[in-house]
Amino acid sequence: MQRKVKSILFQIIICGFLSVLGAFLVYRYYSVHHIGDSDYYWHIMLGQNIVNHSSTDMLWSNDLYHSAYTNYSALADMLLYRLSGIGGANETVGAYIYMVLSAFLLSLVVFVGYGTQTIAALSNKRKPRFFVAATIITLCLLLLYGAKGNPRPHLIALMLFALANRLRTSSRPMVLLGLLPISILWANLHGASFPVLIILQIAYIVIGTVPVTAINSISFNKLPRQELYCRLFILFGSCIVAIINPAGISIYTRLLRVSDNAHIISIAEWQPANIIKSPAVAILLLVLLYCVFAKSKITISSLVPLAITAVMTLYHVRFESWFFVSTAIFLLSNFPEQNDSDCCCSLYKCILSALGLVGSIAMIACIVSKPLNNIRPIRYPSDTLIATINDYSPRRMYTDINTGAFFEYNNIPAFVDSRIDMFNENLLYDINTLKGKVSITDSTLDYTDTMLSKYNFDMVTLCRGDSMMLIGYMSQRKDWTLLYADSAYVVFVPVIH
Repeated sequence: MQRKVKSILFQIIICGFLSVLGAFLVYRYYSVHHIGDSDYYWHIMLGQNIVNHSSTDMLWSNDLYHSAYTNYSALADMLLYRLSGIGGANETVGAYIYMVLSAFLLSLVVFVGYGTQTIAALSNKRKPRFFVAATIITLCLLLLYGAKGNPRPHLIALMLFALANRLRTSSRPMVLLGLLPISILWANLHGASFPVLIILQIAYIVIGTVPVTAINSISFNKLPRQELYCRLFILFGSCIVAIINPAGISIYTRLLRVSDNAHIISIAEWQPANIIKSPAVAILLLVLLYCVFAKSKITISSLVPLAITAVMTLYHVRFESWFFVSTAIFLLSNFPEQNDSDCCCSLYKCILSALGLVGSIAMIACIVSKPLNNIRPIRYPSDTLIATINDYSPRRMYTDINTGAFFEYNNIPAFVDSRIDMFNENLLYDINTLKGKVSITDSTLDYTDTMLSKYNFDMVTLCRGDSMMLIGYMSQRKDWTLLYADSAYVVFVPVIH
């Protein structure tokens, strides 16, 4: 009993170490006056509206161009709003607490749920040193997730993903029933990602009907008929209870609209991952290499979340956080099986250990050493800029999708923000025209001027990191003049005759 308590305490210490180190990286990432992710601010505003007005919708200043917004994360928005008030006027403290708490809960679920044998092996000198490399790899994968994370609702959903996957591997009906309350919680914390749980359950049921015992190093375990029926019931129940959210079933039907609109304006995080833009692709190749050389059988059930999230990442790079968590789960679940004393002596195991250690150190060094400005442009507007805009009192100010929420958070009406599922296609194509992302059919026509006149803008506020082409265009116009400029923003207003 005492040994078990020590093991649990050791696991908590590992989780604490992960959280502290992850928190340090996150602190470096956000060691500016305000958070640089605009999505965070409209999540806070939505949470404020729910708490103060019991409404999940937030009317936008220019609702003439927008449809109603579908709130995918009502419960998480309320949490972010409550946490944002902890630091007084600076919401950074609340975001910092949220990210550290999310990282700790995720690491706790992953290590306690999957890594007991691996972590225990670290204190046993008779075990191969390969366990040390395995743990370091896993730590770094989660740290990489933590350092790249923004304070958005998906962070807490990652913990539910790891927990649901742990319950899913059980054959006990009472344990499987735990997926139902998780489904309700997930649908209200981050409903946009809830279909992942349904896909996981369907995949596990499908492979459970395969009458094959093994293919190379991958083993199949056919589900007993009674367990199969139980899983079908849980799957059906998860689909039903997931509708218990403020938006109902529309929270899922509008996801395709988000994806389609993101492709129109070429949002990078909705583009397919590749070896250049995402480290997840390189990690996937290493995992495949491990599967090829695995000495013992790898269960197909442990491959399901890894395969699903890998496909999602290759389809949309924004799913790489889910892939990192799945990779950590897969490694912790399978490394204890590779514990033969002779495996550490074989050449390919030594090579894999070396690659893991070198890769882990390289990832940490890369994350810690990157200057803040190279990670994300500092987009949050200065107090001077806010005061300048308030003094001018524009009635219709143009802002980019990436910056609109900053100004709305400061009670300044803006043109658009990053909730792109509200916008119709015509508006999105107009936004592309303003940013110079359209095919010019007639070089003699000024398409940007047409857009400025169409929406009757009386102020154009541009971020240097996002709109250099439009800044150059506005600087050449004689009927517009420069009102304000700093290292991050440039503001133009019409010349008054």
